[in-house]
Amino acid sequence: IVTISGASGSGKTTIEKILLKRLVNAEVVVSVTTRDKRDTDNQNEYKYVSKLWFRVLDKSGAFLWTGNIHGNRYGTLKSSVKKALKKYDEVSLMILVPDRVKNLWDYAREKDLEELVISFYILSPSPEILRKRLEARGDSELEITKRIKDCEKWDAEALASDLPYIFIRNDDRVENAVEGI
Repeated sequence: IVTISGASGSGKTTIEKILLKRLVNAEVVVSVTTRDKRDTDNQNEYKYVSKLWFRVLDKSGAFLWTGNIHGNRYGTLKSSVKKALKKYDEVSLMILVPDRVKNLWDYAREKDLEELVISFYILSPSPEILRKRLEARGDSELEITKRIKDCEKWDAEALASDLPYIFIRNDDRVENAVEGI
């Protein structure tokens, strides 16, 4: 499992999309979310469900973890992670927030499979570049302001964390970040 983390607008989805095209043996570990589909989402990246259905899945114990990000619920099914960890000949890509990277590493260590996880953190671009990316994505001014502050916080926390991240910067050409991974 290759995890890609980073704050909003750091290029995670674009990087994942390019990796999926380049790596013939790569697929996405599907997450479940209550947020609306975006045109920029990768195919099969999310299963979009209602808040009610998300609660049903959560109460049934189907998720390995859940989270609330920017007012939307996200979760990863236990069955999806177990399946990915059994595919030794394929690359399974996951876009995860830092807390979930820790959960994945804890789970992999518990199963003695940590050698099957590699985690990359995409450092945020400058606030000017980030603003342009978020505007192009269609985010509102209020969302953009909040996300820029969140980016600074997330980057600082990632740099200070004890997670085994490989740090990549995506300031100019996304190809450089992809090559880094």
